[in-house]
Amino acid sequence: AKGYMEKRGPRAWYLARRRELLDIFVLGYAERLRPKLVIGRFRSPEPDLASTLKILRGMASQQDLHWTLSGGWAADALVHHYLGEELCLFVSGWTDQVSKALRWLPSATGPIILLRQFAPRIAFPVDRSADQVAHPLLVYAELLYHGGERERETAKLVLQRYLAGSVQDDAPR
Repeated sequence: AKGYMEKRGPRAWYLARRRELLDIFVLGYAERLRPKLVIGRFRSPEPDLASTLKILRGMASQQDLHWTLSGGWAADALVHHYLGEELCLFVSGWTDQVSKALRWLPSATGPIILLRQFAPRIAFPVDRSADQVAHPLLVYAELLYHGGERERETAKLVLQRYLAGSVQDDAPR
């Protein structure tokens, strides 16, 4: 009804206005989905986020915690451009016991952002990463959500490398 599906033949349909749909997704992610996923922000006693991630890797299987990188750290795995100052993770199996085992403390300004993993398969295979990385569409939306200049620049690289072919509109036949 909104014109996003167009008929190409008696039984053939195609997705039209893909770039517009991407923009709608990014807006919906920021305004509707992401706020419902937020578990919280945390601080780790580790001196830096790389050390924090290393501890998480080692403890995740012991705690039955499943996690996937998003934001700048995922973008770095995808395009090797920008880590950022925050570690954003989609998680399932998060409990207070996991938080205590990691020694993470809630913090309104903490650099660790935990989001509830809303679907079983949000990970995207990345050959050169030992970590699970969120699908580039989610990484793109998360970077734009943060909205800084470096995040927007990195989001553009993720778009160009992983999403451009999917959001390019076909010429009507």
